[in-house]
Amino acid sequence: MAIDLGSTGIRSILVGPEGEILASDYRKILQFVDQAGWLEHDLNDVWQQCLTVCRRMIAVADSMGSLIEGIGITTQRNTLAIWDPRSGEPMIRAISWSDNRTRDLCRVLAERDCAGLFRRTAGRELTTTNIGLKLRWLMDTYPWLGEKIISQSALWGTLDTWLVWKMTEGYLWATDFSNAACTGIYDLVERKWSDVLAKSLELSQVPLPDVRATIGDFGETSKRIFGRQIRIASVVGDQYASLFGQGCIEPGMAKCTLGTGGFCLVNIGHEPKLSIEGITTRLCWHLRGTTTYGIEGVLLHVGTFLEWLCRRMGFVQDVRQMAEVGGEAESAGVFIVPAFSGLATPRWDPEAKAIIVGISLNTEPRHLVRAGLESVAFQLRDLVEVMREGWGGEEIALRLDGQVARNDTLMQIVSDVLETPVQRLPSPDHRSALGASFLAGLETGLWSGLEDLSPLFDPEKVFYPKTNPEKTREFYAGWQDAVKRSRGLPTR
Repeated sequence: MAIDLGSTGIRSILVGPEGEILASDYRKILQFVDQAGWLEHDLNDVWQQCLTVCRRMIAVADSMGSLIEGIGITTQRNTLAIWDPRSGEPMIRAISWSDNRTRDLCRVLAERDCAGLFRRTAGRELTTTNIGLKLRWLMDTYPWLGEKIISQSALWGTLDTWLVWKMTEGYLWATDFSNAACTGIYDLVERKWSDVLAKSLELSQVPLPDVRATIGDFGETSKRIFGRQIRIASVVGDQYASLFGQGCIEPGMAKCTLGTGGFCLVNIGHEPKLSIEGITTRLCWHLRGTTTYGIEGVLLHVGTFLEWLCRRMGFVQDVRQMAEVGGEAESAGVFIVPAFSGLATPRWDPEAKAIIVGISLNTEPRHLVRAGLESVAFQLRDLVEVMREGWGGEEIALRLDGQVARNDTLMQIVSDVLETPVQRLPSPDHRSALGASFLAGLETGLWSGLEDLSPLFDPEKVFYPKTNPEKTREFYAGWQDAVKRSRGLPTR
């Protein structure tokens, strides 16, 4: 059984020995945007929805006379949870990965990092997604909470840490290598919490959770929760679960998950690259004594942006109609830069503003719909260009997954704009959960090795470029000009 906790909902799937999805359940989780740039989750709501989807899967397994051998947990990264270890109750709402309340503090501290300490040690510059920075902001803003964190009257962690703690009823306060490495206070090379990074954020007194291999011992669920004890066999960050679930287990293979945001990862093998401008080095998983690294690029808004076009602007009724309209229309010189929370890879500019460029009196909703889909592809090209350079200029074999990847029109646009074939595997919106299942299955012995999983990685469909490359490059130049404009707007 896999648990996949994303930015907008939580999913659980039941996977059989042939890698088939036997059952799936999904529930939305609450989001709170009380101030501009803030995004929070109610941990109690997250827990209740988790119980709902898991109990559904257990009931399905029971009805089949099957035994659940283990659980794989994958969660959104860089979301900070704080809870009371005695009562198990959250002490504040969870601060989401895309929340940018730390923007001013980030700017001040980043200016002090003249030697590139964060990039050399944690694999990326200091950004607002850094959990250590979120901790620092909370402790400065709420001194009482800081005192509790230092005295361990309050525990902190990524969402996987929270779920493991809840499922084991406080038996285990732990995370895995991949999630620890996302906090920004973890040394990717030495694979341990970094005293130097913690000191730079004035977090030296803060207790830290145990860090364990991606597949291994994460305890067992309490019998009181599910009526039985089930082994937690794997914990992994959602994008690395997706990379694994896409079968990108060899260097040079890449995936891009298009969901709430967009996350592109290239498997670079067992040695990290810590000095690539504009992109992030990641620790993807640690299996049986071996660590696999990747380089990653991020889009802050994909699904949220397309939903905005559909529901807020009312250009189309839903995302499916967006595919139909966008497939028949041209963008007519319109470019949309969806920098609602600034720009991420490769520019990392929190001051950039969302803009629409090229509107005329002849512009129609269909042109904006097409421009919206193209903007996702243009952002992906930005990522792939810098990641290809970071990988060494070699070609990257790209696979797309996520709910948004079900849109055939968008997939074709991506292939055209990137000027390369792109693959989509079956069940594209389940790949993170499948990756968590595959990892857990390796640990429990359901599969003996990676060779047993290889038949499960065959693509469902391959999209090939159809647009004239000269026209594509002309469009891409127009996009780059629009991005420059978005970065020159004044801040109110």
